[in-house]
Amino acid sequence: AVLCDGCFVGFKATRTRGETIDNSRPGGGNIGSVGFVVPVLRRQRLFGLQISSLHTRQVSRALSTSRIRRRCSPYVAMRTTVLVTNDDGVQSVLLHELVRKLSDADLDVVVVAPTHDQSACGQKLNMNRNLLLRTHDSTSSAISANTVDKAQFYCLDGSPSDCIIAALEPRNGVLAQLGTHARLVVSGINKGPNLASDVLYSGTFAAARQAGMYGVPSIATSWASYEKLRPSDVDHATDATLRVVTAALRILLEDSGSSSQPLRSELITRDHHRFRPNPPGSSPGDQGQQAVPNGDCPNTVKHLRDGFRHGDLVINLNVPPEWNGRFQPSTLGAMMYRDVLHDIEASDFASASAKSCEDGSPGRVARVVRIGGGGVHVMPDVPNSDTDAVKRGFAALSTLNCWPETHPLQLDPAVMQHALHSSSSKDASGLPLWLDHQPAQTR
Repeated sequence: AVLCDGCFVGFKATRTRGETIDNSRPGGGNIGSVGFVVPVLRRQRLFGLQISSLHTRQVSRALSTSRIRRRCSPYVAMRTTVLVTNDDGVQSVLLHELVRKLSDADLDVVVVAPTHDQSACGQKLNMNRNLLLRTHDSTSSAISANTVDKAQFYCLDGSPSDCIIAALEPRNGVLAQLGTHARLVVSGINKGPNLASDVLYSGTFAAARQAGMYGVPSIATSWASYEKLRPSDVDHATDATLRVVTAALRILLEDSGSSSQPLRSELITRDHHRFRPNPPGSSPGDQGQQAVPNGDCPNTVKHLRDGFRHGDLVINLNVPPEWNGRFQPSTLGAMMYRDVLHDIEASDFASASAKSCEDGSPGRVARVVRIGGGGVHVMPDVPNSDTDAVKRGFAALSTLNCWPETHPLQLDPAVMQHALHSSSSKDASGLPLWLDHQPAQTR
């Protein structure tokens, strides 16, 4: 670090390969005139760089305004910002505990979460309606002071997908106004499972998918139980999520060589890793297509990582209450809900009838019903299914396509099949091979 009268004016960071970034030279982003003080507290390794005499959290706070960030060096671009949202609302205990652990891991955390519970809202967007975006100052009663100190909190009176759009829009989103971008989006931790066909309804998974549509890697994470939360459940859910986040950031930073993310408008024109079966009479390379790799292709791990890095793959994590500490790469299981329609009692019926007359809704109220509860029917013996993994105490980790069926950016099933291969590394604890932080070239 370069210090002048106790003020930070620049730094030198040496890459692991011996390259040096110098921020203290004239024109190199000298920010000494801003006049903030950065105490010299420790050395640490950050994203493959050895940063000397720099307290990253205080630098992050000192550089919180867009004006300062624009004058800053490449250091700010290298900061890892994790965007967090959920569908349970900004008051969720699991959200706060996740933010605390991410922040304690020296990650910059920005939260943009729904003001109220938006469970099972799917990919809902509130089109052409005014939405209130509040900072944590106006929601402090809902957020513990300890958590507020560790992240920048915003809440939006919209859906989880609305929150992602409000955060990631490149021109005027929350992160753009803060002068940063999301290296990773984490949606959750949801209170309740998002297994099998739950992903079609889940606001948690929808938010992760919405992030993928912006080209940002994303993880949806859930505590896979409807029981009352215990302290051990919170610990298991947050620990498992942090391990997956750590693995994801490692491979993102190793493989990409850059922390920049493509804007949504750039996704249409970029080259892609798309694999499709070759039409009859064609050969690999026709119409811009590539042959589907066979099971021995050494580049399959790279294809999966590229898909995740571009947002075309979404990780869906479900952590059981009695977690055994290991992960299992999983497909979606088969699960159906029945007996979920309930008639409301007569007193509530009268209240609903009166409300119908007051708001001018047409027609006579025939009955009042509620959807929820009921029975869950799980198809047994589905190989590698998330429902089976959770039942056996594993954290089910499913690698899912962000895009709908037949979309040109969807990865081919022949590639997706390799997402079920577990890493043999002792410290991977069953994580998928493609999430192992060892370089893909060695596979």
